[in-house]
Amino acid sequence: MNTGDSDFLSTVKFCSYEELYYRIIHHLETYGYEVSERNGEVKCKRSEMITYSVDTLRAKDPFFFIPKRKWSLKLVLAEIEWMLEGSFRDLDKLIEYAPALKEYLNPERDYFWAQYGSRLMNAGLQENLIHDTNLPVINQIEELANKVKVDDNGLVHANRRLVANIWSPFLDNIQGEKDYPCNVMLIFEIDTLNPNGQSLNMTVIRRSNDLIYGIQNNFAQFWSFMMRLIVEIRKKNPQAKLNMGQHTEVNINPHVYVKGMDEKYHNARESVVKWAKKYKDTDGSGIQMNDYFTEPHGEHHTRYFRDIRKIQHCLHDDVKELDHILNDILSVSPDFIYTNIYEYLLRAFSKSLGYRRNHEF
Repeated sequence: MNTGDSDFLSTVKFCSYEELYYRIIHHLETYGYEVSERNGEVKCKRSEMITYSVDTLRAKDPFFFIPKRKWSLKLVLAEIEWMLEGSFRDLDKLIEYAPALKEYLNPERDYFWAQYGSRLMNAGLQENLIHDTNLPVINQIEELANKVKVDDNGLVHANRRLVANIWSPFLDNIQGEKDYPCNVMLIFEIDTLNPNGQSLNMTVIRRSNDLIYGIQNNFAQFWSFMMRLIVEIRKKNPQAKLNMGQHTEVNINPHVYVKGMDEKYHNARESVVKWAKKYKDTDGSGIQMNDYFTEPHGEHHTRYFRDIRKIQHCLHDDVKELDHILNDILSVSPDFIYTNIYEYLLRAFSKSLGYRRNHEF
């Protein structure tokens, strides 16, 4: 099997989630092969397993926009808030932003089966509900932070046991549910040799991944849990000197659908494939989709995105709504702002509005 540039993907530490995404798409479209699934109802184009990494310290944030893909940053932020709370139900805000999520609810239950936040922050809760057991409910992120040892000088000791499970053998071997976890495990590592200082690395093990509707939100979700673990470590060890490090993913079945999805999906795929061609020769250093900001909008938008006060002045009600979501996130984890997440998310949100004003999606 020709794996194409998978070696390039696995050896380069990308400095842009956006560039990485389009390199993955280009790899899939060039070297992937078609398979039928679900009794022929859908057909996928998939590639062999790929591994890739992003330098989160240089990439800054995981938010980017896919042409013709109807994507809501508000939904992503609400989802991050919901996950960090470890919420099991409380679905109103998510469904308000994305009514289509109702399709993943089992009519007999008022919750999603595969809930990353609940399984990470309240592991055991769903098992107790389904099997009428009395397992201890565990916050896996806090437990990982408890394992980390920090000396008086702020040096963090290496630890090879920082593993959090999402896939549950007690739940996910039950047949007939509408969704099962695509991301099955998080493995964290303390990088004591990073030239930028001690860093927390994270590897996501992903069994299956739709590259049009799935990966974009997954980047943001697990980037947030990476941040959350650093916050928990610092809460317990204020002297800890620890940066965001490398975000690696082992993507076992990356795919796009070529049959069986709606017109919006296929339009998004066509657009993504077109843009991916622009990235086929990039080197991972952090190039952005600058072609999207053609004059006369380019220079104006660059200034517009960077000046937070102007954004706050111009976006009115949209910023108020974003503020509300961000305040909820900060109430869950008050130290979250140490990474300037407010600025990152506000910049990304303004970019979203800028796209929508000047481009058809």
